[in-house]
Amino acid sequence: METSMRTSGRGRLGRACRESTPESVALSVFIGVVGVLFSLLIVAYAMRMRTGDWRTLPVPWQLGLSTAMLILSSASLQWASVAARRGERKSLNKALLATGVFAVAFLASQLWVWQRLVEFGYLASANPANGFFYLITGLHGLHLVGGLVALGRTVAHSRLSGAVARTRASIALCARYWHFLLALWLVLYAALSFLTPAIVAFICGAS
Repeated sequence: METSMRTSGRGRLGRACRESTPESVALSVFIGVVGVLFSLLIVAYAMRMRTGDWRTLPVPWQLGLSTAMLILSSASLQWASVAARRGERKSLNKALLATGVFAVAFLASQLWVWQRLVEFGYLASANPANGFFYLITGLHGLHLVGGLVALGRTVAHSRLSGAVARTRASIALCARYWHFLLALWLVLYAALSFLTPAIVAFICGAS
């Protein structure tokens, strides 16, 4: 019994060590830094609401569309990660293609949101609320573009090597980053859509 427990413990430790690669640790650190950056942005966004010149920005319906595109992109990359673990080349290629298409659709819908806001006169310089909206959505979009570059390199390497197993870890890391961007976007979407000066005042205990 005791020998079995020691063997099981060594097995879990071995798996943990294999998963804690330098790339995985670096990604964890990067995710932590990005998380802190956007947390500070949300705090600044909420605090700025309490000033008298704040004019709430109407959120276009296209923002909901872009959210759906990012959810589908994240789900597709999870599918790709599973396919890579199973060595299913055809499923992997389909999943990676879907990931890229939905990610580009997300970015395109974000640009569509910006276009609609500009058409209705909601320029970044017109009001602090407008400026925060463009800053927050733009920064998140840039991080997704960076993820697309990393994913593109992974796909290129996979096609050149011809071996799914060699890119399994890279795809898993990309999927992890994608899921983080999705979770982050859902928080940002909630803040941009539903956070109001009245809610901030209530949270802060102001009258």
